[in-house]
Amino acid sequence: MVPYIEFRNVTFLYTEKEVLHDINFSVYEGDFVCIIGGSGSGKTTLLKLISGEIYPKKGEVLIKGKSISDFSKAELHKYRKSMGYLFQQGALFTDLNVYDNVAFPIREHTSLCEKEIEAIVENKLLSVDLGGVERLYPAELSGGMIKRVALARAIALNPSLLLYDEPFAGLDPIVLMKIAKLIGRTNQNINATSIMVTHNIRESLPLADKVILLSQNRIVFDGSPEDILKNRNSIVQEFLRAASIPLALLDVGS
Repeated sequence: MVPYIEFRNVTFLYTEKEVLHDINFSVYEGDFVCIIGGSGSGKTTLLKLISGEIYPKKGEVLIKGKSISDFSKAELHKYRKSMGYLFQQGALFTDLNVYDNVAFPIREHTSLCEKEIEAIVENKLLSVDLGGVERLYPAELSGGMIKRVALARAIALNPSLLLYDEPFAGLDPIVLMKIAKLIGRTNQNINATSIMVTHNIRESLPLADKVILLSQNRIVFDGSPEDILKNRNSIVQEFLRAASIPLALLDVGS
């Protein structure tokens, strides 16, 4: 089976600083992959490479077997249209109300009439447990509500690929748990291939089919959530301990 997304020996530099080194991994259709690591480990750069916002200095990023660097403008547009992106801070348009924020990608990429758009917006907002907020503006929303509106916008076109950039950032523990459950439910409902970058391993592990740990711009672990808890690599165990994963789950016996 051809991977949906494949990184082959990818290296990326900002000016002269190497931020990713010789990255290799595959994502298959329907996977939920969590890419974890500390600040500055290259997580967000990976998402930018996947979305075609930037291109590798060395190696290839393949989308269904074709290098994204070789995409025509039409192919890149079609690929991005198939993608939903949840940005770290939500990235809602501050001068648009909730309804128009969620409707924005529908208006941009379809020729649907306003009545059809209204039905989709209502459906997507209800799917993220938001109703009656259509006329509110981002400044009137809590942090958790902003994330939910942003998620509704990300899934407005029923994407086949969902990218999450630190979706738990800035949330208190209770709201964080609610957003994690909502992401899991959303993924099941639309059956998208999902890639999440996060430093929050506690909430991301239950969502994931596969976990990739980045450290010092390299992959130090690529495997299942169950296997990372058993892994005896010192960098992996240090990251798990720092995330307050209970030692009983680490299987670190002799």
